[in-house]
Amino acid sequence: MYRQLLAIFIIYLLFAAFPVKAQDISTDKPDTLLVKKLSDSSAHYAFTNSSKSIAFGKKALQIAKASGDSKSEAYAHMSLARAYYVKGEYENSLNHGNYLGEISKKINYIYGLAYSINNTGLIYLSQEKYKAALEEFHKALKINEKQKNLFAKSNNLFNIALCHFSFKDYDVANVYLAQCIKIAKKANPRTYIMAINRLADIAYERKQGKEAISLYKKALIENTIGDDWEKAYAYTGMSKALYDIGNYQQAIANAQIALGLAKKINAHWDMARAYDVLHKSNEKLKQYQQAYEYLALYKTYSDSLYNEKKEKEINALHLKQKAVENKELAHQIEIRKQSNRVSQLIIVIISVVAVFLVIGVVFVAKNNKKTNRLNKQLKQNNEDIAQQKDQILQQNAELEKINYSKDQLFSVIGHDLRSPITSIIQTIDLLRSDSLSPEERSYILDKFFERLTATATMLDNLLLWVNNQKKETTIDRKNFLLPKLTEQLLLVLNFQANEKGVHINHEYLSDAWANADTNHARIIIQNLVSNAIKFTPSGGNIYIYYFIKSDKVGIAIKDTGVGIGKEKIGKLFNVMGKEISTYGTANEKGIGIGLMLVKKYADDNNAEIIVNSDESGTEFVVCFDKAN
Repeated sequence: MYRQLLAIFIIYLLFAAFPVKAQDISTDKPDTLLVKKLSDSSAHYAFTNSSKSIAFGKKALQIAKASGDSKSEAYAHMSLARAYYVKGEYENSLNHGNYLGEISKKINYIYGLAYSINNTGLIYLSQEKYKAALEEFHKALKINEKQKNLFAKSNNLFNIALCHFSFKDYDVANVYLAQCIKIAKKANPRTYIMAINRLADIAYERKQGKEAISLYKKALIENTIGDDWEKAYAYTGMSKALYDIGNYQQAIANAQIALGLAKKINAHWDMARAYDVLHKSNEKLKQYQQAYEYLALYKTYSDSLYNEKKEKEINALHLKQKAVENKELAHQIEIRKQSNRVSQLIIVIISVVAVFLVIGVVFVAKNNKKTNRLNKQLKQNNEDIAQQKDQILQQNAELEKINYSKDQLFSVIGHDLRSPITSIIQTIDLLRSDSLSPEERSYILDKFFERLTATATMLDNLLLWVNNQKKETTIDRKNFLLPKLTEQLLLVLNFQANEKGVHINHEYLSDAWANADTNHARIIIQNLVSNAIKFTPSGGNIYIYYFIKSDKVGIAIKDTGVGIGKEKIGKLFNVMGKEISTYGTANEKGIGIGLMLVKKYADDNNAEIIVNSDESGTEFVVCFDKAN
């Protein structure tokens, strides 16, 4: 979640690296003065009203083009590049940044050129292309070092450190942050505070809680400019560190301060982090009512930030597709230029032949060689274009697959979540009526808890399935004791089994060490055991045992349930929704996603799945790689 939310904070802190410089524009003419005012207004609204910011920038660009003042036009493009980036329209931001770079090169506007390069780096960073972003930031840093612009240089160093922080290369990030702090303390107070906060983040990631708290406190003490953004960030970070060391009361106090500051500046990212600490700390102090309220607020804000991130990912896909189209167009233009050059050369040769026949023959011979060389190049270019066309077709197919997955998701939400949510609302309405006896209320509350638990499981599987539709997933394989992981899961699953009257027999094997992503293994085992409980009647048994082969460690989950029909076994891991999902022995409802997750995570971890089923029950066997 931290890296997902980080993009929201990047928009604020990175564009501070290159503020629009009004003093670079001459205000001798009325038109240039108006362009300056409109562009300043665009910058003012960039983070609060992006539509108004873009409108001011467009008006400034229109007037600048009419006046013929290149510096004013560059200034207007600079404002629009910023406004479109903040709004998440990266294609438009990149276009205006490129125009800014072209104009700046023509008129030797060094600051504008550095701004254009930095803008490209920010767009790469927003798409988590950190290596490409680093190249652009280093280019901008080199320019600002030559210009001795300490303000912009300190921000370039900060941006570079942020990229290395994203790589988890904390030692290198510390080096650049130290250089940034040395310069920014006098030249750039805001970035100076941000750099101290980032040092604290690194200490926190390294589990150095006391060092992190000390650095967050330092950031607050050094914040003499009244920057509420960085105050909220420091208080939130300190509350997380205090929670980790078990100081829950102080964690709550700092999170409350952070929350007040975040609300003041409408910083959803810090609000979400503060609500998360408040929820967890109150839960540790057994203040469950407050913990529940803060958890609900945390979910609201984290879901909002997640939707913003999804919108930016869609814009990034549009930008990627546009880049492919531009590349193909550039190839076509190059072919036309080469064809024109060949034609011009032939005309020159024919003219020379008319005057000097002998010399003309020599030129024709040379021209034939050159033409052959160009034809080979043209052929290669045509092959490249054909290859790019295939890539575009492949991307279209992938987009169609994404749309199909989206339709499946909406179908599941519409058919399988509406009923339990309606039931929950009706139950709450009945409890509020105060017309129930204590026995009836207790019974309804028990059933209400079962319904909530089932719905939560459905939502968890649904969110996991949606997350797995993304192209890039991280697999963190490590050695772990498989029975110990199962034992942790049974602490929760036994409640579900006991409520239904199902007994779970767990045969612990102390040397069953496996190698896989532990989060993936947890989801596999949790889904298979939950399914076993679901389809085992009251009084039934579930047996969990392990075995070790030469290169595999297996877990078997066998139940005495109703079994699976042969016609459905072939569909278990390939179909979701109503086609595969059925009611359990106590009318439990699912959405048919769990086994697809089991298959997906098993494949990702090189695990094998075996299914045996008849009328006496079902056995699922999962074979993980043996620990190194």
